Amino acid sequence: TSDNAVVHAIELAPSSSLWRWYIRSGGRQADEAQSTWLPEALRAEDEQAYQDATADGTSQALRDYLEKFSIHAAEVRDTELPRVALQEAIASQSIAKLRAFSTEFTAPNQAPLPEAAALEISNLYATASDELQAQLPTRDRKLRRYFERLFTWLATSPDGRVDVVFAPPATANLAATDQLYRQGYGDMCDSVASLESHFGPDALAGSQAKVLAGLTRSFEQIVTIEALELVKGDELYDDHPAIHVAYTITSSGAIYVEETETDLEHAKECFIGTRVKFDVRMTIPGERTNYSFSVNVVPPKHFEVTDSIASWILVRSTTGNHKVYDVMTGLAFERLAEGLRQRLFDPSSIAYDEMFQLVDSATR
Repeated sequence: TSDNAVVHAIELAPSSSLWRWYIRSGGRQADEAQSTWLPEALRAEDEQAYQDATADGTSQALRDYLEKFSIHAAEVRDTELPRVALQEAIASQSIAKLRAFSTEFTAPNQAPLPEAAALEISNLYATASDELQAQLPTRDRKLRRYFERLFTWLATSPDGRVDVVFAPPATANLAATDQLYRQGYGDMCDSVASLESHFGPDALAGSQAKVLAGLTRSFEQIVTIEALELVKGDELYDDHPAIHVAYTITSSGAIYVEETETDLEHAKECFIGTRVKFDVRMTIPGERTNYSFSVNVVPPKHFEVTDSIASWILVRSTTGNHKVYDVMTGLAFERLAEGLRQRLFDPSSIAYDEMFQLVDSATR
């Protein structure tokens, strides 16, 4: 009969899709197809898919098998996929892929594999540490020890994150300085430009970002972002290493006016001379091996505001205007970048050169 012919044709090249079509079409032998022939086709397809996936030998092929088939699912999921994925992660020499492997395969029976990944991560960090040590100042043993301990800590962390946290001065202190100078120079200045409005937490975000970008580019010349990733943080946390830059802004005791008003009989606008102190502290959670240094900045007695015709000079003790403060800010963060460069990298280092480009353009 025609039904037998159809069944015979499917049996010559059986597939689950054809048997499902036959069953949906209401074939006379649909019950037997449902109970016997379709399950046999599904088993055959599963076995073939398993053979193809293992022959392919990639983790993606094994993952594809798990999405569609089940007979060998336990074996693939618990043994073959972890083994192949580990081989791929090690071959990639990627810390990120090795970390991802350790996060994914956490079953008790898989314990030896994450341990192997952790060992490989440790080896990669040891290599990265050696490469970084070659770029550090040779005589600064404390700095070299800090980075040695940092890389040991990062090798066991879930990522390579190091927070860079800038802690600006309290605006109340700046406001008090503003008030002091308005009172002290009210007779000779029509106005005293505000420190509070220019040196508050939000006003210096651009300068902070530039320093962070310079540090990031410098370290990227030596180690991958997978090994060490500088991330801007808003506050210090105990669970991450950090580069903490706290700075205070106080009056230098100087006042700046336009060069044409150096007699100071009466200036239209005065600017408070600033003294900036950056305290840099580099920390590792749970470690005493920290590293710190300070950078002190006082603006020069004379400087130009390049986007205007005004030239500004020091008259006696205190400061003024936003463009003038922009220059002072640029000078301060240029000195910070220079301080970081001098402290963290050997002059022969490629990272030192990268940071130099930041320093060279800081006030442009």
